[in-house]
Amino acid sequence: MASTAKQVKNAVRSLNVGVNGISPIIQRFEIKLHHNYFANSDCNCSSNRLMNAKFVAAVAAFQAPIIMMSQNRQNARDKHESVIDFAINYKAEQEIEDMQNHLHRIEANGVSNKEQFNDELVQIKQVLTSIEARLAAMQRNSER
Repeated sequence: MASTAKQVKNAVRSLNVGVNGISPIIQRFEIKLHHNYFANSDCNCSSNRLMNAKFVAAVAAFQAPIIMMSQNRQNARDKHESVIDFAINYKAEQEIEDMQNHLHRIEANGVSNKEQFNDELVQIKQVLTSIEARLAAMQRNSER
């Protein structure tokens, strides 16, 4: 008899998974069921087993549509979130591509700027060498 009570209790608990709004109601019925079962435990009747089986079947019939509706809602939420994730990923991909293009433009401009800077640096070096030559000439003239 005790094993039947455990089986009923486990069956009811397995049906309660995921249905938080219904769980307190089921637990109250479960307590009444166990109270009635243990109160009549001295009787070796099959009517208690039949009552337990009917109760479990009724609970399953009551909870099945609710569980299915919650699963459908969760699927809808998951689909909506996947669409949002796709949009975010697509936007991020576009931004990364724009940044890469911008970096390539900067690099290309940097190469031409580097060549321009090198040319200007060569000119500055030539000017500095000519100034140094003039200063050296002026110092020689002033020493004489």
